Amino acid sequence: MSFPDEATQSELGAGAGPGAPPIVASVDRALANDGGVHPARPVRILVVDDHEGFRSSMVQALDLIPDVEVAGEARSGDEACGIVLTLKPDVVLLDLSMPGMDAMDATRNIRRTNPNSQVVVLSAFDGPQIEQAALAAGAWGLVPKGTPLEDVVGVLLSAAEQQTTP
Repeated sequence: MSFPDEATQSELGAGAGPGAPPIVASVDRALANDGGVHPARPVRILVVDDHEGFRSSMVQALDLIPDVEVAGEARSGDEACGIVLTLKPDVVLLDLSMPGMDAMDATRNIRRTNPNSQVVVLSAFDGPQIEQAALAAGAWGLVPKGTPLEDVVGVLLSAAEQQTTP
């Protein structure tokens, strides 16, 4: 199940004050977080989510993080699989539930066709079964939607560190 076309603030994430999109509201914390990984070059991220509002907020927030570069965005697993070879992102941030190809099939496809791209699954659902399925499909990890941006960035940077060297 994915977010409806018109998501509320609570559906987009936690930790924002009234009127501020939650993802963007936590950018200051992410920028101030100096205890994490700092790569030699920006980590290239492909953001994949069928909910345009969530995807757009995530892209805007990630664009503000110095260690991150948004390589592109996609609306589906099918679209992500089609552009991953062209964009060659370090990490694909992939929504669990989208129409068409599911996240597990997309993860397997991405890892098979471009093993240098790590996949982090983003899910509105939490639980060990979902995480185990994502890991079994080849994902580096799973992040629940609503996780503070600084933690999402930390996961993305850690996943990029685990890239296979060409």
